[in-house]
Amino acid sequence: MYVNDLNYFITDKSLRLYADDTTQYASDVSPMVLQFVINSDLGVLSSWFRKNYLQINAAKTEAIAIGPSTYQYVFHLNDSYVHTKDTLKILGVVLDSKLTFKEQIKEQLNKACAKASALRRIRKFVSKDVLVRLYKAYVLPHLEYCSPLSLGVGNAETTKIETTNYFVLRTIRLFEVCVL
Repeated sequence: MYVNDLNYFITDKSLRLYADDTTQYASDVSPMVLQFVINSDLGVLSSWFRKNYLQINAAKTEAIAIGPSTYQYVFHLNDSYVHTKDTLKILGVVLDSKLTFKEQIKEQLNKACAKASALRRIRKFVSKDVLVRLYKAYVLPHLEYCSPLSLGVGNAETTKIETTNYFVLRTIRLFEVCVL
């Protein structure tokens, strides 16, 4: 058996295979049917991994229910309980149960501010040109990260991004030098 044949064992639901990660996506109108299907698939996955001398780290296995459902899902992997969370990080993007991306934006703004803080400390030692390049290379990507997702967010979140960008530019004293 090969790792690529794992998709042949989970035929009804979407399975995404990454280098060291496997993610399953499933949906159904009925929460109880969805819970049954996912638990069945987790059993199939566990069996496949065991037959191929691999292990699923149950402690790192998480689930998220996206949508308005208030149903309390109970998922099991072998003898362990799979934690259902309000937010989940997949490939660097933080998803929440309502797909608002507020947590994603908050995380990226924190990263941008942390890097801007480092730029503030070195701004006296480098030229404005170098500071602009460092800003574009290390700060701006966090503000633009997954920008297509920003199309669906509200004005409040967009304003936070713009305000943070203005704050960063002003504090590292680039605002009067360039308009990006």
